[in-house]
Amino acid sequence: VGIPGLTPSCRFRCEVCERAEHTIKKRGRRTVEMAGEGKARKAKASPKEAPISNGLLTLYLTMYNAAQWMSWAYLAYLLLVKYIDEVQNGTYECEKYMREVYSVVGSFAGSLTLLGFLETIHALARFVKTSPMPTLFQTLGRFAVLNITVASVSEAQAWVSTGSFLLCFVVIENIRYPYYTVAQVLSLCNKKPPYILTWLRYTAWIPIYPTGIVTEWLTYYFSLPYLNNLELKLDIMPSISLPFYYVVVGLLVFYPIGGFVNLSHMGKQRKKALSPKQKFE
Repeated sequence: VGIPGLTPSCRFRCEVCERAEHTIKKRGRRTVEMAGEGKARKAKASPKEAPISNGLLTLYLTMYNAAQWMSWAYLAYLLLVKYIDEVQNGTYECEKYMREVYSVVGSFAGSLTLLGFLETIHALARFVKTSPMPTLFQTLGRFAVLNITVASVSEAQAWVSTGSFLLCFVVIENIRYPYYTVAQVLSLCNKKPPYILTWLRYTAWIPIYPTGIVTEWLTYYFSLPYLNNLELKLDIMPSISLPFYYVVVGLLVFYPIGGFVNLSHMGKQRKKALSPKQKFE
């Protein structure tokens, strides 16, 4: 039955509008249903044990970072005690002190450096939001200079350059690991570390990292004649070995490039971590 006063063309337009409205409502209901199905699938895919596993992972990372923190803090304590003792006895000399750093903390620092390879595994397993390659290169560099080069060349254990990079390790790790420990604990409450601690973590490296890179490079460079005489070899495969001398030559070439990449990476991280949005979030 037509509506009085409407022409056929008007009635046709009304019918078209009604059909379009019906189609839109139907599609809207379908979209809502699909969204509900998606949430249901997501809930099914995320088992109830997920919060428990996340809690265990946080506990493990907290314990690891706290253990590293306490260990490096102990090394800092040993160096501080030695410094105070020499100052009180009137025997303190900066160069002499730097030459004795390895004898105080070198062996323990080497063990902690070896343990640091776990951090590359953490990054590869996505336990932490960190790129594995910079972590691996940094740990390999430390391992090669401290656990192989300095451990093999006894003369290098009394060099100022060796004491300098070891001191850099001790200082930066007593900033880095407290930050990671606090961050893991506060993550349980969905909170972030205090801004001052974040600022220190992403600012202290600016003088320390370049100093460490340069002094590591110098230690490699000065150790070349000794490594050549030692004929120390690195086993690549059961039947293939490479003189460590040539490995160090390669490291001397690579260090400036790797150092630049590492410093650039840290610069990007600092910009992101200290952005106004992160500060006031």
